[in-house]
Amino acid sequence: MSNVEPKYAPVIDNERSRYHLLDLSKLTLPPGIQRPHSGKGPFVILQQGAMPGDPHSKPFDFLLTKQRFWLPLFALLRLPVKERDELCVFATVAEAIQQLENLTGPAIVDAERMAHALHIELPPALPDEVDAPM
Repeated sequence: MSNVEPKYAPVIDNERSRYHLLDLSKLTLPPGIQRPHSGKGPFVILQQGAMPGDPHSKPFDFLLTKQRFWLPLFALLRLPVKERDELCVFATVAEAIQQLENLTGPAIVDAERMAHALHIELPPALPDEVDAPM
């Protein structure tokens, strides 16, 4: 029997203390991504945590998309390089900060893009109770 403690993580959140702005300037970048003249960037916004509704609270890395959804890194890496760069890479600090300033409400995982990346089909959405037939 193993003495390893299970890892649990809090659910992802839009709370400022939970995410980090990462400068990718020290990484080798694909040819299609241009480095700003300042020598800094591009940037991504990273958060570690569990998916909402995960009963096991398993920790994952998430990146913020330009649509202000969180996408698990494991799903992002399955997308074509051009798509993921357009989706989650910010050219400047100002562009990234603008996305962060507009983050409100609960954190939302980009389920559609995650399903697309993993080649799975989502079940049809349930009708809202207000619009449901009587």
